Amino acid sequence: MRDKVEEFLRYLKDEKGYSEHTLNAYRNDLNQFIAFWSKKKAPDVPTWTEVTKEAIIEYILDLKERSYALSTMARKIAALRSFFHYLLHQGAIEDDPTVTIETPKIPKRAPKILTREQVARLLEEPAKQGGVKALRDKAILELLYFTGMKASELVSLNVDDVDLASRTVRILKRKGKERVISLPPSALEALRQYLYKGRIHLVSSDKPSPALFMNLQGERLTRQGLWVIIKHYTEAIGIKERISPSTLRHSLAVHKLQEGARLEDIKKLLGHSSAITTLIYSRFVRGG
Repeated sequence: MRDKVEEFLRYLKDEKGYSEHTLNAYRNDLNQFIAFWSKKKAPDVPTWTEVTKEAIIEYILDLKERSYALSTMARKIAALRSFFHYLLHQGAIEDDPTVTIETPKIPKRAPKILTREQVARLLEEPAKQGGVKALRDKAILELLYFTGMKASELVSLNVDDVDLASRTVRILKRKGKERVISLPPSALEALRQYLYKGRIHLVSSDKPSPALFMNLQGERLTRQGLWVIIKHYTEAIGIKERISPSTLRHSLAVHKLQEGARLEDIKKLLGHSSAITTLIYSRFVRGG
């Protein structure tokens, strides 16, 4: 396998004019993957044709477990992507396993994360204000935090997506995909109270709607309306920063990681297509 790496490096030097510093970085990154892959394949003799997308994702997650920075991981993925593109062009492999591999995104700004104490106060705030709207808003906040769903997913929920008997909520995604999330007791009770005592006063008998969450005009709640709700309650508990529905999603992921949850479990909860996307939250955990 190292012979192909050296062949690739000669190509970069002779055809692309890469510096020795860059070539050494590529060599180190690719040899590190070889060491990982060889250990996985022992006692068989590993080859590049055997490397799969799953193997590369496993390698990336291994880097995370060893506390590599996201920027370093992004560089190593870029090296693998360039190398496999070269192998494909040379006819050494038939399929490039890096084609759909995501590079860990390094945002200019870290996402805002609420503390557990802030989340607790936020979830308690609607009850202080009372009324039908408070029942609705309590259920909304509980669902946003405990399921990690996106704003678009929440406002798209229908009553039929909630199963109080099985204590679950179904989140539909594009292309017919869905994920079913178990609800903790507090979220389940908030939904029960809203469905039996709140929603019936919001939906119009002459204008029925399947929507779970309704606005005060008896129509499906919009994303803009959801933003207004979040802003109202965060300001009520003294949070001055701009908080979005996604803040609760991010906060849940970080809190789960801090509790020892696996990246793979958080990936499934949030509906990420790859655990690599979930790596962004690791920076908030000691050693991440």
